[in-house]
Amino acid sequence: MKNKYYKIELAFFLILAAMCAGYGALALQMPLGRLSNPAQGFFPGLMSLIGFVLSLLCAYKSFRKLKGPQDDVKPGVDFGQKSSLVTVAVYLGMILFFIIFADIIGSYTCLFLLVLALSKAQGLPGVVKPLILALCSAVVFYLVFGSFLGVMLPTGFLV
Repeated sequence: MKNKYYKIELAFFLILAAMCAGYGALALQMPLGRLSNPAQGFFPGLMSLIGFVLSLLCAYKSFRKLKGPQDDVKPGVDFGQKSSLVTVAVYLGMILFFIIFADIIGSYTCLFLLVLALSKAQGLPGVVKPLILALCSAVVFYLVFGSFLGVMLPTGFLV
């Protein structure tokens, strides 16, 4: 039934939020540095905060589905593209892709592909809007990390 699925989904996102909070606590033990000169705890701390907030938002969404009106719900479990578990699986897969291939094809190219895939997974309509979003993200990423902060990221063979 849908209620059982939403309970599992809610538990998954709450466990994920707890894992992000634990990772954030470990990241806070390292020096954070400043925005213009980040230390080794800055990026893990930022990622754990983002993961924590997104997990709580997804948990809240699952909780609302669980407590919302169930009159128009058909029996069975929908694992379609709009399912939160499928979306999280796509997120994790794309982040794994980024980690593995950033050295090979470059960080900026991987970020472009990451944002493009994730925007399509979220259901952004058309092709032009996801391409513009991905291109703007890669350019901003380059401006912030490559120009402003001077971080030497892998450029790969494509750049």
